[in-house]
Amino acid sequence: MEKKNQTKTTLENLEEQINIKSRQIDALRYALRLAEKEHKNAADMVKDCPQNIYYDEWVRAEQVRGEYVATLKTIDAQLSNELDALCDQCEKAREEEAANHYELRPLNHLKTGDYFRKIRNGKPTSRVWVKHCWDASEKKYLCYAFDDTSDWCYIKGDTTIAAGFTF
Repeated sequence: MEKKNQTKTTLENLEEQINIKSRQIDALRYALRLAEKEHKNAADMVKDCPQNIYYDEWVRAEQVRGEYVATLKTIDAQLSNELDALCDQCEKAREEEAANHYELRPLNHLKTGDYFRKIRNGKPTSRVWVKHCWDASEKKYLCYAFDDTSDWCYIKGDTTIAAGFTF
C-alpha cells in the first residue's frame, strides 16, 4: 500500500509540474508573439518616416529587441525539452502504477480459485497463490502456489493479502 501511495504521489507531482511548465510555455509564447508584433510595427513606422530621423535609435532598439526575441526562443526550447522529459517520466510512472496495482483485502473476501499474493513487511511477495477451499477442522483456508500445485498452506480468513493485480 505504501508503494502504491508513493507512486500516486510521484504521479501527482509530475502532473503538477507538467501543468506548471505548460503554463510557463504559454506565457513565454505569448510574450514572444508580442515582441514579434512590436518588431513588425516598429519596422513599419521607420519605413513610413520619410527622412529616417530616428533610424540609429531604431537600429539599437531592434538589436535589443532581437536579442530579447532570441532569448525568448531559447527559453521556449528549453522549457519544451523539460516538458517532454516530464511527460516521459509521467508516462513511466503511469505504467509502473498499472503494473503494481493491487488491492489489500482479507483472504475471506476472495472467491475460491482467486489469485492473491501474501504480504511480507508491508509489500506483496512475488509468488502468486490460489485460494482453494475452507478446511473446517483447521478453521483456515487451504491455498496452493500457482506455479507449484504441490505447495500448499493454511491461511486464516482475516489475513490481509494483495489481490486484483495482473500477472
